[in-house]
Amino acid sequence: MKRLHVNVAETPFVNQGIPLTLMAGLVVLAVALTLINLASFFVLGRDFRSQRSELKLKKERLEFLKKDVAGKQKVLDSAGVATFAGEARFVSEVLAVKRFSWIQFLEDLERVKPFGVQLEAVSPTIGKDESVGVALRGRANPRSELLKFEQNLMGDPSFFGFLLQSEQREKNSPFVSFNLTVQYRPEASRELR
Repeated sequence: MKRLHVNVAETPFVNQGIPLTLMAGLVVLAVALTLINLASFFVLGRDFRSQRSELKLKKERLEFLKKDVAGKQKVLDSAGVATFAGEARFVSEVLAVKRFSWIQFLEDLERVKPFGVQLEAVSPTIGKDESVGVALRGRANPRSELLKFEQNLMGDPSFFGFLLQSEQREKNSPFVSFNLTVQYRPEASRELR
């Protein structure tokens, strides 16, 4: 039997299998792409919406901070800040004086003072950099005790910048009156311990 390749039907037969299969594949592909598009819209859109709300909050915070900085700048530009700065400087100076330990200072001074030296006046002054300058006035008997006092001051790590201001022998007396200045370093005595 031979195959007949001619369509002899009254109405010609059209093979619709292949076009319908292609059409169904295109419809399935379009539906799948639409579903992917919808899913990405919701997933990425949710991320976009959260970032947009976060950006809005940050813009509000930035505006608040700008207003706050402007308000504080007005306060800084006003004359009241100069008053506060002066008061803060005064309090800092008072605290520096309060931190000065008279007990430690007198112990250090007693350590270097020889037996023959009598101190009549001890005047420490605290500088702005918290350095301590000390003016000493006293008497020594004999003069060699004054020299020993000078050597002790120069050899001690708690004292530096020694300067003898004046020295005078008293009439009809073995005593020598003196005035001297020296810088005191309180932390040096703590390091010795």
